Amino acid sequence: MIELNEFSFPADDYFRLVLRRLLSRLGWLFAYGGSVMGFLLLPVGHTGIWGGWMVFSGVLLLLTACAAARKFVYAKENAAIFQKRKMTFDAGMCHYVCEDGTEAKFPLTQISRVAVWRDYYLLYVTKHNYVPVPRGALASEDDRRRFEAEIVRGKEKKSGFVKHAVIYLAITAALAYVGVCSLR
Repeated sequence: MIELNEFSFPADDYFRLVLRRLLSRLGWLFAYGGSVMGFLLLPVGHTGIWGGWMVFSGVLLLLTACAAARKFVYAKENAAIFQKRKMTFDAGMCHYVCEDGTEAKFPLTQISRVAVWRDYYLLYVTKHNYVPVPRGALASEDDRRRFEAEIVRGKEKKSGFVKHAVIYLAITAALAYVGVCSLR
């Protein structure tokens, strides 16, 4: 049995996590859109318009992402995530009890991947839903080693950077080809 000390997930950490995930997804969309606009406006000679559009869009994207993340984190439906809880991992099950008395169980086979963020393990039970587990909440060093060996190992989240970079380069190459063909 792996036992964790009682812990909570602070609202500030949750806000940073949601904002980081949102910006990483929107950042790639911004890069794609910027490339498209750049390749459409640069041959015409409107570089100033393109630069202004990129700055305005970047600021607007950041403000929108912050507002959306704040609204999501402090929504009444997410109040349970900030409660103190006690977790145990035993016999292929994760069991936790919140401070308001609610209990939940799920099989460890339901954990599809594990991401490490700051001082937290994020145990993904679905594609977008995760259970945050603070690294410092593990009761002992032996529990930490067993947790990493039995639950984390083999389920580490892979970075999507390579996939996004390949898509970005393919779009850029296609736009460059179209741009070169249109100049002929």
